[in-house]
Amino acid sequence: MATLKLNNVCKSFGLVEIIKGVDLDIKDGEFVVFVGPSGCGKSTLLRMISGLEEVTEGDMWLDDERVNDHTPFERGVAMVFQSYALYPHMTVAENMGFPLKMVNASASEIEQKIAAAADILQLGHLLDRRPDQLSGGQKQRVAMGRTIVRDPKLFLFDEPLSNLDADLRIEMRIEIEKLHKRLAATMIYVTHDQVEAMTLADRIVVLRDGVIEQTGAPLDLYERPANTFVASFLGSPKINFLDATLIDCDSTSSKLALQDGTEVALPIAADVTQKGQSMKIGIRPEDLVLGDGHFQIPFQMELHERLGPTSYLYGESAGSKVIAEHRGRGSVDPTQAKSLGVDAAQAHLFDRNGVSVLSAGGTA
Repeated sequence: MATLKLNNVCKSFGLVEIIKGVDLDIKDGEFVVFVGPSGCGKSTLLRMISGLEEVTEGDMWLDDERVNDHTPFERGVAMVFQSYALYPHMTVAENMGFPLKMVNASASEIEQKIAAAADILQLGHLLDRRPDQLSGGQKQRVAMGRTIVRDPKLFLFDEPLSNLDADLRIEMRIEIEKLHKRLAATMIYVTHDQVEAMTLADRIVVLRDGVIEQTGAPLDLYERPANTFVASFLGSPKINFLDATLIDCDSTSSKLALQDGTEVALPIAADVTQKGQSMKIGIRPEDLVLGDGHFQIPFQMELHERLGPTSYLYGESAGSKVIAEHRGRGSVDPTQAKSLGVDAAQAHLFDRNGVSVLSAGGTA
């Protein structure tokens, strides 16, 4: 397939800078997911890779060839769009074969490649239908089939599942994962859905305001976020942040005071120069439990949301909003839920600028 290298890539629309110097290497056969909030530049970056947007500054290399001035066709990439972009007057087979027809492929080659793609995507029984006779998931599979027949160097997906309902999103997510394994293709996938990112990616690239905040394997980013932005973007429900002041530290641990004066100790070595400074303790909902923990934090429960065997407790702790994950089908008495136990080994510590000091599970 292909490798991709971005070297200080920038994109501006007039005086507005959208992509602000991105450096990134993508390996052959890797599945990379771009995530970030709306307006962070992830779709713009994908369109630059495809050739639909020009690179303002920097260099883009596909394999060992600089492709800044290449057309999308010359780059040998194929994109699956959010809107499917199917021709309504054409059948499924005609939509899938259209890219090959445009390059004057023979009828036998077109038929062979359509049949192969239809087999991969289970579209054989739909080849004579038109788009208005298809479900959303079927339309998206047709759009994927149209890219497969081209044998592209690089597959690009721009939020392809955002128009589907919840059940179809799960089904199509599994189909895309199976497709990647079957083709061993290099794929870049844009989404705002962190569940898609965590389940599909070999590597996640987290973007904010046109720059890369952090890149790494999904669990690495989840367990060792570089800053509060990455920590809060990955994980559902979101990570809890407790405001605290560092009162003491050594080479193996840190002692902090919460806003209500509660003292907690973390197995995290903070910088001695930060004593007395404001910090944030990050604790994910699954690491907060009713009952004993490495240490206790006060808790005033406001709502118990039941979701079968798992439920969520919403409330407040030391002046901060907190969500705790609770295992069990029974009700929780608010009058008895006065504190939460914390698994200190899973906590995170961030300085006053939101940068990770060190996650207890390893280096930031």
